[in-house]
Amino acid sequence: MAKRARHPLGTPIRPVPAAVPALVLALALAAAPAAPAAADTLLVANKSEATVSLVALPGGEVVATLPTGAGPHEIAVSPGGATAVVADYGGREPGSTLTVVDVPRARVLRTIDLGVHRRPHGIVFLDETRVAVTVEAAKALLVVDVGSGEVVRAVATGQEVSHMVAVGAGGSRAAVANIGSGSVTLVDLAAGEKLADVATGAGAEGVAMSADGRWVWVTNREADTVTLVDFAERQVVATIPSADFPIRAELTPDGRHLLVTNAESGDLTVIDTAERAVARRVDLALAGSGADGRLMDFEGSSVPIGVEIAPDGRRAWIAHANADVVQVLDLESWKPVGVIRAGKEPDGMAWSPLDVAPAAERGGEGAAGDADGSGAEAGGGEAEEAGRANAGDLVDAAGVVPGMVVDLRYATPDNFVGEAVYPEGARCLLRRPVAAALARVAARLAEDDLRLKAWDCYRPFAVQERFWASVADERYVARPARGEDGRPAEGSRHNRGAAVDVTLADAAGSELAMPTAYDDFSERAHRDLPDATPESAANARRLEAAMAAEGFAGLPTEWWHYDGPGWERYDLLDLPLAAGNTP
Repeated sequence: MAKRARHPLGTPIRPVPAAVPALVLALALAAAPAAPAAADTLLVANKSEATVSLVALPGGEVVATLPTGAGPHEIAVSPGGATAVVADYGGREPGSTLTVVDVPRARVLRTIDLGVHRRPHGIVFLDETRVAVTVEAAKALLVVDVGSGEVVRAVATGQEVSHMVAVGAGGSRAAVANIGSGSVTLVDLAAGEKLADVATGAGAEGVAMSADGRWVWVTNREADTVTLVDFAERQVVATIPSADFPIRAELTPDGRHLLVTNAESGDLTVIDTAERAVARRVDLALAGSGADGRLMDFEGSSVPIGVEIAPDGRRAWIAHANADVVQVLDLESWKPVGVIRAGKEPDGMAWSPLDVAPAAERGGEGAAGDADGSGAEAGGGEAEEAGRANAGDLVDAAGVVPGMVVDLRYATPDNFVGEAVYPEGARCLLRRPVAAALARVAARLAEDDLRLKAWDCYRPFAVQERFWASVADERYVARPARGEDGRPAEGSRHNRGAAVDVTLADAAGSELAMPTAYDDFSERAHRDLPDATPESAANARRLEAAMAAEGFAGLPTEWWHYDGPGWERYDLLDLPLAAGNTP
């Protein structure tokens, strides 16, 4: 007979990442009208192995396995996709750490010690730099700065086994499911205050929240129900049956369906959110391989727990803890279409729009990287050479940087040479870590309803030579030079895909006043802003502060030019922005 686990474990639900998938591009496709295929990554926490697997999609190949703290249960990925944070729950001894991972480089960056805050579990990114994480032993919800490792805020729930967390309304609202108290705690994250505890049912574990923050869905594993809570009214408005042992919940991107994994019966409940009723039950058709020291022991069940849904809403991944597989579910046919073997006792998962760099370009799996997440190490030599990336490391920044307006001036006649030197439809290509850092800048600016506007990104070396022929002034145009072998030896950081020319725009995409127009090769454009108006100077300083906070360095003679962190690690490239070329 099946044995119901009473241990207060499980997995929290996170909202689907809001970032648009990054497209890993060959330069040959930079001007092609059709978008290239996405190359994204699924991260899987393996509880019994204390590891996280990085799985290349759509093929399902495990491209890296990294160490974590004991008992990794949940994972969150930043909106830009470059950084993942794993909650190290612990085993018999309570855990009190978070493992921070550089996704593209497949490297552990650092471990954050939460000190007295033990049993971290549910976790979700609030923006590019902060995560919200539940800590069961402390009966609280923490806000942690991932870069500094500082606990910025702790909101007490006062409830037993505060387990999973979901956020909505732009990260201003949170809901925490409390297994031991059979309740959900509603939190005003903007104010850092607990609003109310709402009783939902015995064993309240899974939680999901609508994007606008109005509706909260809670799975009650002991009561075999799913409860719908009105956040503003702070009351239950519907209760829906979902046997047996509903443990996890996630909303589809369009908000039409709620997917609920049932750990004991081994199937999936699909709830129609408008009708507030069960739309279907999906037989996942997997058998368990036995408890074998695992957390849950439901006789014969594969124990489906974690569920992650692709941003396009076409497929979902379900982690079967007692079958050691992640199942791929087609959400159009509602049928399983494959399995992925990551590690032992898979649980929490998270999706990144970025792919993992080839092994030779990562600088070593599992090694700790530097503060900017690039994985660069001092000393040069083999480490420097291993850190260099080729053209395959370029991504379309428009797919990574939220809200960025792209207006490549060199694809138009509106530039200092007076004619288009890029092909129509050219994309803003940047090295993957540089694009990720720019995404963090955009997240900072979005808090003030501001956006980035990009004028130039990767620039082919041949174009640099043309610019030098037009303006041979190193204050404004980097001098290009080729070596004896004819290959680029000196040039612009744009030629490395590691610099960007940007300005600020308002929420509607209109440019803010700046000291000069773009490509104003005069002292008026210098960073000391000799002739700027108070308004334009303030805007330029605002841009500079946001860029510097994420490691970008401004050029003294051009207020719009910024070199990305780790620019020196990348080779000069001379691949044209045109179809028919391969990197």
